[in-house]
Amino acid sequence: MAHIKTERSSKFAEDFCPNCCLPIFKSTPDYVHNCVDALRNTVESMKIRIAALESELRNEVVTYYRRERSMMLQIAELHEQMEHKQINSAIFLDEVTVYFPKPLE
Repeated sequence: MAHIKTERSSKFAEDFCPNCCLPIFKSTPDYVHNCVDALRNTVESMKIRIAALESELRNEVVTYYRRERSMMLQIAELHEQMEHKQINSAIFLDEVTVYFPKPLE
């Protein structure tokens, strides 16, 4: 593996390794890039990011599940109210037709 000695100091990647194509972060003036260590660090940071995204996804799933359940309960309640009003309307129409029968044609 290639080991590249850097001379400038910065926390941002200033170069990319010609062998592994990973960014070279120059933390000290005498920093030596090690491709294997850089790859290990990259993999570890990706694992941490994946774990964070999976956790965020689980939280979003729970949130949307709760929201969906709440909406389904609201729909069921509205449906029940609608049926109740239809029954009341039918009873009212029956009572009205007793007092005001349809005219004969």
